[in-house]
Amino acid sequence: MDYILSFYYCCYSGAELAVDRIFEVKDLSYSFLGRFPALCDVSFEIHRGERVVILGANGSGKSSLLHLLDGLVFSQKGAIRFMDYELNENLLKDEDFNMFFRKKVGLVFQNSDIQLFSSTVWDEIAFGPLHLNLHNDEVKTRVKEISELLGLEKLWDRPPYQLSGGEKKKVAIASTLAVNPDVLLLDEPTNGLDPRSQAELVGFLEELHKIGKTIITATHDLNIAEIVSDRAIVLNESHKIEAEGMTKDILEDTSLLIGVNLIHEHIHCHDGKVHMHPHGHFGKHEHEHQGHRDRQKD
Repeated sequence: MDYILSFYYCCYSGAELAVDRIFEVKDLSYSFLGRFPALCDVSFEIHRGERVVILGANGSGKSSLLHLLDGLVFSQKGAIRFMDYELNENLLKDEDFNMFFRKKVGLVFQNSDIQLFSSTVWDEIAFGPLHLNLHNDEVKTRVKEISELLGLEKLWDRPPYQLSGGEKKKVAIASTLAVNPDVLLLDEPTNGLDPRSQAELVGFLEELHKIGKTIITATHDLNIAEIVSDRAIVLNESHKIEAEGMTKDILEDTSLLIGVNLIHEHIHCHDGKVHMHPHGHFGKHEHEHQGHRDRQKD
């Protein structure tokens, strides 16, 4: 992995992202078909080199927000600025800007089937670098190194649609990383991965952050939130920002997490008392009685 990371370090050109503010989101609202709200009056900023997690229950608008940041859809209200440019449909139709933006920002979709379309795994990983007009030798190097990192060498000749869910997720991640973007947008990146692959991916993201990458992860998995981020933005079920702050502080706010449906209160009885325990998307379900609320049964 050290060799692969040295490749990313050499390729990373943080000087090209001299603007400290990478994304500025202002009063953003977005609805499906103009009728079904996905985001309402959302505002925040992302700065160069930050690790930010977008937390929220299913349906809160996390995926829609990443798609907006990646210029795949466009809001009905408000604006997104990338560096000094306001992202809009006309700007992304400009071939020069589109090439510039796609080199800088990469998205890993939650549903890998949406992202994968090539006839083989090799072609899938090579697709992005080829369209950046890189030399064939450089493309081969990137495909081999990313494949080594994620253990995909044996799958090179396989069609992506024949892979397991976890294998598809790895290929989707590899195809994004092969472009070596400065900004990574990750939508539920550990979904479908076995524990070892999850740990390897999280470790790799930590190393990418150390060399200056900006990493934005959308998830409802509280297990990984603090590992992959320093700051959290929390969406509620009304598609608005409920809270924003240091990830550690957000994860310690039980009332907040219950309110946005990221954890719930598990109720059971012991010795004539009703015990209410916060329970959520954590790896182990442990009943820790300290700090929990006990109510005398009527």
